Amino acid sequence: MMSFVFRSPEGVETRKYEEGFFDDIFLNKGKEFWSVQSGDAGIHILEKEYKSEMVFIYSENYGFFIQHFYDNEEDEYVISHDPDLSKKVTVCPGGEAWALPVSFFCDRREALDIVRTILITGKRPEEKNWVSLWSGNWMNS
Repeated sequence: MMSFVFRSPEGVETRKYEEGFFDDIFLNKGKEFWSVQSGDAGIHILEKEYKSEMVFIYSENYGFFIQHFYDNEEDEYVISHDPDLSKKVTVCPGGEAWALPVSFFCDRREALDIVRTILITGKRPEEKNWVSLWSGNWMNS
């Protein structure tokens, strides 16, 4: 497993992995965990070759928005399940309202699988449809 720092929505940092840690966060934690303070969480991978960051925003109805980018990349990537980006959900990380395409969200199990893959391999799962967060015209639709 890659060396990492996990930051909770409360801003608490964890560097030590314990069995079941991410299972609990992604499969069990609900609004009471995800809506505190910043409303988002993150993982920063510290391995030199794979330095990257993941940001997670949770929606009770739609699951997880996962943003991933490597430190040496200019773009940020998200999963897109559908080319129709017009259906939106409003989330409020850091108290700022964002209207994000529902297509950019995944369920709890998929989120956990993505986190595990990136923590083990250092790479985004290739079988997922990763798109540039800022590509397309979703902000104006």
